[in-house]
Amino acid sequence: MNCIKKMDDGFLAAILLLMAAIIAIACANLQVTKDLYEIFDRKLTLVIFDFSKTLTIKDCLNDVLMSLFFFLVSLELKKEILIGELAIKKKAMYRIYHEFIY
Repeated sequence: MNCIKKMDDGFLAAILLLMAAIIAIACANLQVTKDLYEIFDRKLTLVIFDFSKTLTIKDCLNDVLMSLFFFLVSLELKKEILIGELAIKKKAMYRIYHEFIY
C-alpha cells in the first residue's frame, strides 16, 4: 500500500492507459466486437410529416457525443469569460492578440 502512495499520478495514469490499450486490442479481435459493429450499422429513420432522415446508430451516437463535447467546451469558455482568465479585458486582449499574431 505504501508503494501506491509513493507513486506519481502520472505513472499511475500511464499504467492505466497501457492496460486500457491492451484490453482494447484484445477486444478488437473478439466475435462479440464484430456483432457490435453489426448493431451499430443498423439504420434508424426519423419521419416528420414529409421529411425523413435515415442514419445509422453509429452516426446518431457520434452526433450526440459531438454535441455534448461542444456544449461542455462552451460552458468552459463561458466560465473563463465570466470569472476566469478571460474576465480581465487586458488579459483577454493579450491572449487574443498573441493567438492571431504567433
